[in-house]
Order: sequence, then C-alpha cells, then structure tokens
Amino acid sequence: MEAKELTAMIEDIFTKCKKVMEGKGHDYTAGDSDRLINFKSVANRTGVDPLVVWGIYFNKHVDSINTLVKTGRQESGEPVEGRIIDIINYALLGLALIKESEQGRMVEVTDDSLDWLRLAAELQQGPCPPGRED
Repeated sequence: MEAKELTAMIEDIFTKCKKVMEGKGHDYTAGDSDRLINFKSVANRTGVDPLVVWGIYFNKHVDSINTLVKTGRQESGEPVEGRIIDIINYALLGLALIKESEQGRMVEVTDDSLDWLRLAAELQQGPCPPGRED
C-alpha cells in the first residue's frame, strides 16, 4: 500500500473511531459525564480493578482478530474493520484509565452512584419474566 493510500485509510478509520466512541459512549455511561464509569462500576460490582475489566473487554476484540488470523475466516457477523475500530477505541479508553490512575483521580464508584446504571440495565431487559413481580 502506498503511503498516500495508507494515510487516507488511517484518517478514515480515525474518523470512524471517533463516531463510534461518541455513539457508543452514551450507551455505556447512561449519560454520566465520566466516560470510564462502565469500567469502574463493573469493577466495583466484581471487586477487581477497573483496568482488569478494561483488559477483559479489550481482549474480547483481540481474540476475534486472532481467530481470523488463525482460521482465515471470521466467525462473527461484525466486519473486521469494526473489530479493529473497537480495538483502537478500547486502547484509548485503557490509556485514559491509566492516566487517571497515575494522576490519582480514580474515583471509587459507590452503590448509590450505580442506581442509574441498575435502572438502565433493568429497562434494557424489558418486562419482568413470568412469575416475577419486582
């Protein structure tokens, strides 16, 4: 690939990365201003560091690319470009978590601050299953 073509592809991918980050950001934060709240809330619920949560999410996307490399075929319906965009975005989110931690700004998420997240999860699940009234 010629340098000019590669530069154009990189610019296109970074534009797509930004669109995906902005679009999915709201889904994962339920409107919270902290774009890292999802990692922190899952870490709080599971008793691990937010970077551990990030690593699991990040590696899920890396694993899908490794499957493609090993087998020569894609198992999921998501295009390879979408997986690469997710990897780039997760790398940036991981860097943000590391920088926040280095600056001593990592804030522990409390149960009270997770109320909105629980509500969002319940709303996504739809109506209560039969026999359950809560």
